[in-house]
Amino acid sequence: MEVFDRHGLLVTRFSPEVCPDEAEAALGLLMSLKVRRDDWKPVVSYQRPALPLKWARIAGTSMDVKDVMLARQMNWEGRVYDSDGFTLKHAVLAEDMYTGLSMVFEQAADRSEFQIQLDHLVSLSDAFTSGGWRWKPSGYNWPRFANDAGNLIAVSRVVNAAKGDKNAAQWQPGNMVNDFRRRFVVLQVQVKARYKLSVTQSESAVIRQVLTSSVS
Repeated sequence: MEVFDRHGLLVTRFSPEVCPDEAEAALGLLMSLKVRRDDWKPVVSYQRPALPLKWARIAGTSMDVKDVMLARQMNWEGRVYDSDGFTLKHAVLAEDMYTGLSMVFEQAADRSEFQIQLDHLVSLSDAFTSGGWRWKPSGYNWPRFANDAGNLIAVSRVVNAAKGDKNAAQWQPGNMVNDFRRRFVVLQVQVKARYKLSVTQSESAVIRQVLTSSVS
């Protein structure tokens, strides 16, 4: 299903289905990733406030990446926008891919707490530990990673907090209606390959197990 935002820009939804070719390709990408011990940590500690993580403005529009990524999964019907004309104030999330539930998005008065949030499939903290600690805070990689559409998904605030900075070995989606585990690990592998990030030994084993079950 094609979905357009209010400015006529085409946006897409994540599909839970992963075909055998996609799974095989993801397995190939997984084999190309550096594998580290589960207990390995960088000498530099993760400090989120020190990183340039501001939402990027989309050229030619009054929207930023957050607006479009939220709109990507929301139903078109019943949307209400803020006085600025582009920030979502009220909408319905057709399906939280992590839980399978339909949810209502309500912008809080202070704009800091939401029932629905954008989650980084590969968390910022995991990216840091997986190789991002080498990236310069003033460089290009962190803004690019934070705004990467292929690494963002709208989910409930509760499940986003439960996932936190866990990798695929530590947390898996619980959506059993549309089994999102395969798409979840495919997207994570693609992101880690795109930014040359590593996986832990247990993470690699779990991803391989999930992907192998999808092609068996």
